Amino acid sequence: MAIVATLIKSFVRRRVGRLHTASICVMALILAQTSPAPQAVWAKLGERAIGPSIVAVAATGNRVQQYGLLELSVQLQATFTNPFDPAQIDLYAIFQSPNGQSFRVNGFVYQDFSHTLSPTGFERLVLQGPTKQWRIRFSPPAAGTWGYIVYLRDTSGVTAASTMGSPVVVAPSQENGFVQVSRMDPHYLAYSNGASYYPVGENIAWSSHKNGAFEYASLFNTPGKLHDQGVNFVRIWLSPIDFSIEWSRPLGYFASRMGQAWKLDYVLQEAERDHIGILLSLEQFNTFSSPYWPYNPYNRTSGGPLTTPCDFFSDPTAEQMFLRNLRYVVARYGYSTSVVGWELFNEVDLTPGYSTCAAAVRTWHQTMAQALHDLDPVHHLVTTSFSQELGDPAIWQLPTIDLVQTHLYSSNLGATIVQDMRVLRAYGKPAWVGEFSSTFNLPSSWSDTTGKDIQVAIWSSFLSGAAGSGFTWWWDYYVDRFGVYGVFGPLARLAASVAEDQQAFEPLILSLPPTQTRSNSMILELRGRTTIIVGALASKSSLFGSAVRQIPIRLPVLANRCFRLRRWNTAGGAFSSSGFISCATNGILALPLGGDISSQVMVASAI
Repeated sequence: MAIVATLIKSFVRRRVGRLHTASICVMALILAQTSPAPQAVWAKLGERAIGPSIVAVAATGNRVQQYGLLELSVQLQATFTNPFDPAQIDLYAIFQSPNGQSFRVNGFVYQDFSHTLSPTGFERLVLQGPTKQWRIRFSPPAAGTWGYIVYLRDTSGVTAASTMGSPVVVAPSQENGFVQVSRMDPHYLAYSNGASYYPVGENIAWSSHKNGAFEYASLFNTPGKLHDQGVNFVRIWLSPIDFSIEWSRPLGYFASRMGQAWKLDYVLQEAERDHIGILLSLEQFNTFSSPYWPYNPYNRTSGGPLTTPCDFFSDPTAEQMFLRNLRYVVARYGYSTSVVGWELFNEVDLTPGYSTCAAAVRTWHQTMAQALHDLDPVHHLVTTSFSQELGDPAIWQLPTIDLVQTHLYSSNLGATIVQDMRVLRAYGKPAWVGEFSSTFNLPSSWSDTTGKDIQVAIWSSFLSGAAGSGFTWWWDYYVDRFGVYGVFGPLARLAASVAEDQQAFEPLILSLPPTQTRSNSMILELRGRTTIIVGALASKSSLFGSAVRQIPIRLPVLANRCFRLRRWNTAGGAFSSSGFISCATNGILALPLGGDISSQVMVASAI
């Protein structure tokens, strides 16, 4: 209860120590229940003296859909005390595709739960039986007949194998598959089947209310909220509040957090239903900082191996424990097409003592990013994040880091996003704004309650060639409180119609005579193979007004082609008219533009 008494005092909302009362209470209650589960109970999953045995393997069915879940339930006997330690028990399957390609998929221990709301509105987890099971999850990326072999090794060093339930027929489906770097343009994302994916959404780092995982489902599918607006992306932390399995004692023994693991199953299922992708942030600086560090299971005072937070990046035992965590997370959730990727660390440069261990942090990222790619049979995207805008070039240049990002808190969001994207796109990878806000402070005192700052930020991201819209931080205190979900819809609808990666867009800043623009305004252009999109980014002083007069903007094009010109209403999310035809003369296209990106962008489509 000392943990509760201490942590109830402060849950750091960001860097400024703002309180987030509902989350404080939920976190405190969770941490109060993280006492060690008796390992002897888990050993009953299978005690055997003469080597392991696979007793039975049951598949979800002998016919599944391409990119759908194929889950194996394995009954086994083996000798071990910690089912989360692959050195003691290693369960995995090798799946073979119709064309002979092999995929190794690790197994994991599973407990089944359900959840309800208490009379006072708190989420309550209810353990279901049987209490302990072994599962292997895989989503076959191709149709046809798949075979598999299940392998099991325990502390005896003996390996057993079984083909029970194999083969499985995988039927073709219309699902898009997994998110990956586009083969058409490495600055953008696409699905396995080649369909374009442009993420539009927000952060929902943790459940801000007492209803826990129910909150995510509510934000996803309540009429008028995320799904209805075409939002297809959120970023979620695996924090002690909700989904982290690490905050269990002893370190590396996750039994007391199986309920939290089940909650993430539930959230992923809800996301799949609503076609929302999720970036999972696996570790956060907050838990290595005051007031949480004394209670962090990696801390020596809590039974862990570390004296200081920086030791996390170099201590061999910590490395082994984090790799164990990665293995479990990938084994359990890596099947899901709703997982966009893994973010290794949220704002790693805010870890206390970072300046003294930056070199170790680089080495750690190299090791862990490679480990994720090795563990993940379908190679979800891997990234990390920094509080400093442009991060660490040495980490962004790692070939195992697939996506680069900035976190941006600025009173001049639009212009700063444009500047940062020019730097980050130079890595030749997808780049986006992982968090943004116009202030560190809670939005309760903001004068604008209509979402204009979000609107300017996401359209500036889009027109700067970012791989996603940029993702606002204040999902609860601002977006949900003031109901500004409608700000996402117009960009989501236009982005879904454009196929950014297939256009191979080049972001440009157009130069115009000072007499034709207001002070400090910029004209942003995305120039693609057959589509040109132009918008005016106003200065802060004229952010919500007209940035330019009705003037021609001269766009050099490759040939004397004709275009259909239409104004897209960035507030209403539709073209204002059927447009008109304009043809380039001597390689120059005259394009009229009036108003800034808070009201419109101009779309020119080659005909």
